[in-house]
Amino acid sequence: MNNSERNPITDYFKDISPLAMQLVAYIPSAIILSLGIITNITILVSLIKKGLHNVRDLFFYLVTSLVIYDIVLLVLYWPLALVRKSIPWPFGSFLCYFFNLLPVLCNAGPSLTVVAMAIHQYRVIVKSANPSPSTTRKRIILAAIFFTALAATFPDLVFTAYTYAYGLFIGPVAYYDDAVRVCFVYIGRHYSNFQDPYHIYCISLYVTLYVIPLIIVVILYYQIKRNIKIDDTATNSAITVTYGDITIHKKWAKMTLILMITLLLFWTPEYIFYFVYNFGYLRYSLGYYRRYQITYLICQLITVSKCIANPVIYAHFFPECKQSLRSIFTCSYIKRKSDQPDMINLSLSENKI
Repeated sequence: MNNSERNPITDYFKDISPLAMQLVAYIPSAIILSLGIITNITILVSLIKKGLHNVRDLFFYLVTSLVIYDIVLLVLYWPLALVRKSIPWPFGSFLCYFFNLLPVLCNAGPSLTVVAMAIHQYRVIVKSANPSPSTTRKRIILAAIFFTALAATFPDLVFTAYTYAYGLFIGPVAYYDDAVRVCFVYIGRHYSNFQDPYHIYCISLYVTLYVIPLIIVVILYYQIKRNIKIDDTATNSAITVTYGDITIHKKWAKMTLILMITLLLFWTPEYIFYFVYNFGYLRYSLGYYRRYQITYLICQLITVSKCIANPVIYAHFFPECKQSLRSIFTCSYIKRKSDQPDMINLSLSENKI
């Protein structure tokens, strides 16, 4: 596209101020980024400090992996997303392709990880499997999850568009007279056509990353509850002797279900916007473009705020993480031990049997 071409819609946007967009984007983002980074790093340090070096249970490695995915979302994806919304893309083609793989990677990675957590708890509680496989096997599981999630980003990489175009931004300059560098994913589409490749891609992605994993996690969770209810004495005694207190594993199974539901709830608004907007159910005109931008931005902020919700869940199920977060936000050391059981230390002791 020739940079000298004039933007035919420039005059239309001259009276539109990006101030509302800036307030919606930057203030909540600053809160989410600061709280999210602090809480997730605190959780990560707590897991490592309290037992990751000594605890061999695969569950802790999977939780740590979840924390890392959230940190990647906060540190890499969202700052770049704000830059892309604010100004023409300044980072070149390589970072454009890298940026476009992050959303799906940060979707698929946590979904697969939570499914792996559910399968792990099912095998430990129902099948009386060893919760502490070899280090090599743990690495293989984590690597398999990562590379499977990375493979899911392939369509976004293929359809990444790094080109010149006209756009409306939320930064200091709302519009440009000439075409500018932009970075986005573009799949050919025809509005209101359910056979359109983009529509098929969005639906397939949502079903694959959220609906199917949620079904798997729910089925495994209720299989665990059913097994414990039917064969309570035999199952409990076996797991208690071999792997420690079964109540801990039951709580972790519940934690897995909550994490999957949280993942679904926080990502769903963004996908709902995709469906409603790209299926042509909204009036597509320049006059409504700013409203759609703000709506989409709010949906994305809800998605990113998942990184604040997850540490709260970890803190609820791991008292050590709760104490660490409390000490961070109160700026004082909590000496009094929690009345709840020390799950990490219990797991450490059970794996030494």
